This record gives sequence, C-alpha cells and structure tokens, in this order.
Amino acid sequence: MFGGGNKRNIQAKVISAASGKSTVELLDSSNEFSDNTQMNNLQDGSFAAFNGYRAIYFRK
Repeated sequence: MFGGGNKRNIQAKVISAASGKSTVELLDSSNEFSDNTQMNNLQDGSFAAFNGYRAIYFRK
C-alpha cells in the first residue's frame, strides 16, 4: 500500500523464502522502487521501504 495523498493497494506475491527472509515481487508495474529494495521491520509488525518522499508498506 502506498501512503500519503496517493494511497493505493498493489498486488504482490512471495517468490521465495529462506533463512527468515522473503523475496516479494510487485505485480503492478512501478518504477518508484528499484529491484532488490529491502524493507525494514517496523515496531507495529509491518514492513516498509522508503525512497525519498515515497514509501511502500506491507502488513500481514
């Protein structure tokens, strides 16, 4: 889900998981984040990646 004034839900799927890490592929075309962008685990249990003023969040 993108935050701020341009909120939208995007489709994603887990393409691999190993050693406590998962690789997630965005199914919507997006050039806001480069390949291999790593997400940070936040205190509320969600995950986020930031690129300047853009952010992408994942919640279980």
